[in-house]
Amino acid sequence: MMKDFNSGTVIAIGEAMIEMAVINEDTYRRSFAGDTFNTVWHMSRILGADYAAGFVTKVGMDRISDAFIVELQADGLDISGISRTDRRTMGLYMIELDGVERSFQYWCATSAAQWLADDPDWLRGALKGVDLIHLSGITLAILSPAARETLRDVLSEASAPFHAF
Repeated sequence: MMKDFNSGTVIAIGEAMIEMAVINEDTYRRSFAGDTFNTVWHMSRILGADYAAGFVTKVGMDRISDAFIVELQADGLDISGISRTDRRTMGLYMIELDGVERSFQYWCATSAAQWLADDPDWLRGALKGVDLIHLSGITLAILSPAARETLRDVLSEASAPFHAF
């Protein structure tokens, strides 16, 4: 069955990170970024009101994770696919400048997003009724081998209605 994609629900699955970007010598600007997060944010702007756009991830129970969720809501993204844990928080990266050259430093060993596919029932619920799912190689890379299998299985189940002819 082919879906007429003139409206619907799009989500991205992955990790959003805290971004610290230098704006001058000793001053950094905090924002949030990540490949799948950036993609769904831009998709929501391009697709407009006929589409619901959301993000599926796991974040902490801390104030920085709260700020991330508030920002998503303010930007009109669906946050129902965000799970929270009190045992981890969001990963962090810093952009450093050397003239015009940028370099990146990452701290993501304890990122909550690494657990986003550890609960198949929660993940199934987050994908229920979704028309378009975006994920990246980075999403797969942050997951344990068992979590990658869980994600693969849940994605196969989610796509089954679209393969019926």
